[in-house]
Amino acid sequence: MKRYSIFKTKMGWVGIAGTDGRISDLELPKPSHDEAESALKEGIEGTLVESEHDFSGAAEQIAAYFAGERVEFDCEVDISHAGAFDQRVWAAAKAIGYGERETYGGLAARIGCPGGARAVGQALGRNRILLGHSVSSDSAVRRSTGRIRVRARVEEAAAGDRKQIELSKGEA
Repeated sequence: MKRYSIFKTKMGWVGIAGTDGRISDLELPKPSHDEAESALKEGIEGTLVESEHDFSGAAEQIAAYFAGERVEFDCEVDISHAGAFDQRVWAAAKAIGYGERETYGGLAARIGCPGGARAVGQALGRNRILLGHSVSSDSAVRRSTGRIRVRARVEEAAAGDRKQIELSKGEA
């Protein structure tokens, strides 16, 4: 049975879920607790039980990250549901340094799959946990999901723009 927690950050309400304290799902900031909870539950099958205690360390790290602080995540994640290719892509994305960017093609080259930019983009789209920053080959974010918009805002904070960033309703 998966457990989940919803908590407030400077960028909005975030949801995390997983089993045995290992995170398998993360919903990036939403304007309200209810929207974060609903979005998190949308992609998860089975019963979910709310539990703040299972993810307290991870919640603190994620809140610090969305406050623009440099964070070395040490929370455990569960990616066992993913295929080998997705796991390789996600590991390469996780290796991208704080505030740095990489193209899908660059990630494909890192994992020994030159010409695999589209497959890398699809693998990142299946990722339910924020692991790194990537952009399309022309340095423009092509996906229009809330995850990418929020990711771009986190990149702004990482680049030194420390102003408080708030999500307006409908942006997430």
